[in-house]
Amino acid sequence: MSMYRFVKDSSNTSSSKRLFVQGTSEKSPALGPPIVTNFYNPNEIRSLQAIHTHKRLSTEVLGSSIESTKTTRKNEDGTRRITTKIIRKVTTLTRGEEKSVPQELTKRATPRSLKNKPEVAEEAKINERKRVKISDIVVGQEPNISAKDYLLRWAKRTTNKYPGVRVTDFTSSWRDGLAFSAIIHRNRPDLVDWRNIKVQHARERMETAFYIAEREYGVTRLLDPEDVDTHEPDEKSLITYISSLHEVFPEPPSIHPLYDQAAQQRIQEYRELASSVHMWIREKYSLMQDRSFPPTLIEMKKLASESSRFRTDEIPPRQRDKQYLNQLFRDLEKYFKSVGEVDIEPELHIDSIEKTWSRFMTAYQERDRQILEELKRLERLQRLAEKVHREIKQTDSNLDTIERRIEDEARRIERLHPLDAKKIADQIESDLAVTEQNIQSLITDVHTLLNSRYLQGPELDKRVKKLHERWVQLRRLLHHKIVGPLANLSFPVEERTVTKHIRTVQETRNVDTNPHFRAVQEAIEWCKNKLKQFQEADYGTDLPSVQAERELHQREHKHVDQFHSKVDTCVKARQYFSSEELTLYNQHLSQLQKVYAELSTYSNNRLSDLDSLLDFIQSATNELHWLNEKEEIEVTRDWSDKNINLQAIEKYYENLMSDLEKREIQFGAVQDRGEALV
Repeated sequence: MSMYRFVKDSSNTSSSKRLFVQGTSEKSPALGPPIVTNFYNPNEIRSLQAIHTHKRLSTEVLGSSIESTKTTRKNEDGTRRITTKIIRKVTTLTRGEEKSVPQELTKRATPRSLKNKPEVAEEAKINERKRVKISDIVVGQEPNISAKDYLLRWAKRTTNKYPGVRVTDFTSSWRDGLAFSAIIHRNRPDLVDWRNIKVQHARERMETAFYIAEREYGVTRLLDPEDVDTHEPDEKSLITYISSLHEVFPEPPSIHPLYDQAAQQRIQEYRELASSVHMWIREKYSLMQDRSFPPTLIEMKKLASESSRFRTDEIPPRQRDKQYLNQLFRDLEKYFKSVGEVDIEPELHIDSIEKTWSRFMTAYQERDRQILEELKRLERLQRLAEKVHREIKQTDSNLDTIERRIEDEARRIERLHPLDAKKIADQIESDLAVTEQNIQSLITDVHTLLNSRYLQGPELDKRVKKLHERWVQLRRLLHHKIVGPLANLSFPVEERTVTKHIRTVQETRNVDTNPHFRAVQEAIEWCKNKLKQFQEADYGTDLPSVQAERELHQREHKHVDQFHSKVDTCVKARQYFSSEELTLYNQHLSQLQKVYAELSTYSNNRLSDLDSLLDFIQSATNELHWLNEKEEIEVTRDWSDKNINLQAIEKYYENLMSDLEKREIQFGAVQDRGEALV
């Protein structure tokens, strides 16, 4: 058994007697003289050192994963119970640092003596300066930022993405204690259960955070929860304590403990797809606001086709993306239910996407409705313009007939009886009056086209004005060549009156009583009605309607040809009359022959026009079908396909250009035929 005892130094080298430790063993002589160490000799005190070892532990989150298990159980009452069990696994790495610091044991105490008050105050100031201050924080390379702002940025960066934590200052932002808990959880998630922290009271959170910081990292507890949970917390005290936390946790870990890698990938997937859908909706919504429609019917039909293709080709894929976003967002909500809301920009939130989508679909439906209304309006104007065009041609033809008749009657007016000449002048005047009514109707229709901003309205207006000018000229010509000369003729008024009375009575009696007169009169009425029917008939607007009009008119034209036998029968009936009755019958027969000739000519011209129009529409339809097929190939080609065969497309383009050059002459011929019909 070893024993130690204190002995005095008996050497003469030292003026003072000092105590030393001498070791001996039980029941044995002394081991020798005491070991004397000279503290003034460096060689002898080299081994008199105390070794202090400092240990530090740090934990980082390397990753986490979630496993979910669904259990389905069917109850006796037929209901089904589904139980979902979610297990979250977090992988953390704890690192230990050990540092040994030697300390000399040969230092002697410094003699202390009583000091006066100025010396004590000066020493207190020096010691105060040695304490940790906010200004001791290393700010970095930004010369214009203060230590306070840097500390605030550090707090924001450390507590970023923590639900319910929003650090904006060093007072009210820390009252609920979530910011203190977030700083510790960000660096040591194994020490703080964030799910339980959220349901605790503010003072409980702060008490837990202060206790953990002091126990694990030696951060002096400078605050109490009551000091922070007030209406006006002390800013300087908070800054001092937060600076101590900054010294312990200068930089937050790169991996956020609340968001593992799988969750981050899903959030990134949602954010990218939502951004794409959001940008597409904004772009198409701006397009849907455009109401500048083309003025022509062909361009409007193309726009309506594009709108329909947009509804069937572009909207469904984006709608599927939106549905997938909805499902993905709901899954993320379930995943982050324990930590709070999903960290997504407000404009990319699924509710915001749904609202913008609803607004976009409303705009599209409104635009599509307006496109259909505009298309119907242009089709209605197109039909009106075609009617005006036909009536202009017919009126112009009638004016040609009136002009020839005026010239013919003017050459033989001197050989006619004044009453016959007067009757001819009245008939021409009546024809001009009917033509004037037609022109007035054309003017009304043209004004409708102009007010509706029809593209060819001004051109039709010019043609109608030319018709009216020609009508005025023919009226002047009638007065100059027929009415004027008749005014200079003189004949007994009594004879004219008696003759007119006799002829009128005789004509009325014969028409009412004689069957041959009645047959002629009925034939005249039939010809006039049929001529009016042909003049008011339509030509059709497309291939089926033109074909129907042509077939109908072929049947009507056959009836007109067959009616010639009735005219011949009326001609043969002249043998039953003599003297004045024969003259009166010849006048009626002449009127029948004239109106029948006009009817037959108009029917032939209409049949010819229908044949020409049908041939043109068939040719134009064939060319349009060919162009539509080529256009559909170009429109439906997917240029974004990575496996697209550019060589095949180039060869197809060369063949297409060759076909276009070959069909150019055919296109021109069809276009010339169409212009000839106008």
